Amino acid sequence: MVATVKFDGEHANTVLAKQLFLHDKKNKEKMWLVSAAVDTEVDMKGLNKYLGVGSGNLRAAEAEALESILGCRKGVCNYFAMINDTEKKVKIIID
Repeated sequence: MVATVKFDGEHANTVLAKQLFLHDKKNKEKMWLVSAAVDTEVDMKGLNKYLGVGSGNLRAAEAEALESILGCRKGVCNYFAMINDTEKKVKIIID
């Protein structure tokens, strides 16, 4: 898909991004929105360590949490949705 999306002019260097909405399975109140280039391989073990989450405890958060906290559905989330997190529950990580 990346090879088929091209931008012209001033947007020629635009990079598509993917969002991962994650939480700590032991403490579901700890949530992160990770934004990375679409072709970036996310090292989940490294991310576990960086976030101080127990080994293997970083998981995709529930779709219901995504909708209720960030106000968007799975597959259509971006970091602009952070404006909907009025309680500041989600931390954002941009690669």
